[in-house]
Amino acid sequence: MNKISVALTVVILLFTFFSVKAKNKTVSNKNAVALQSIQNTKSNVLLKRLEVIKEMDKSQMNKEELNTLLTEVRVINTQLVAVDGGIFISAGALIVILIVLLFLI
Repeated sequence: MNKISVALTVVILLFTFFSVKAKNKTVSNKNAVALQSIQNTKSNVLLKRLEVIKEMDKSQMNKEELNTLLTEVRVINTQLVAVDGGIFISAGALIVILIVLLFLI
């Protein structure tokens, strides 16, 4: 009986947090649109640079130049992940995490 009450409390709190988060996104819609346009321009510039690197003729480059290009590509990829928002958790993964937490309690 105790596990069921804890599980119901966790589910109720989970849905409460999601509804608060959704309200915050709708309130700051103007700021979100401005921020999204800035992020889109940054990501477009980074993607264009990646396309330029892919189109380069790498057969005439030496090892040092190839290493600098590789590090530049890695930096651009990490910047794209940072601009686009980072970590996303699917609903299925969230359910699995809740089930694991219930077994640990």
